Amino acid sequence: MSIPLHTEGKVSDLFDSHWRYFRRFLFMVNVIGGICEIGGVGGVLFITVHDV
Repeated sequence: MSIPLHTEGKVSDLFDSHWRYFRRFLFMVNVIGGICEIGGVGGVLFITVHDV
């Protein structure tokens, strides 16, 4: 069974856009994770400083 070329092109375009969206999503997760990590460290330092 052979897939028509135009269908194959659409599939690869669809995959490409999904991949780009997924990459952006992962980037956002990393950024949010980094902010939370920095916030967590800052929170720990804040608590440590105020406990002393």
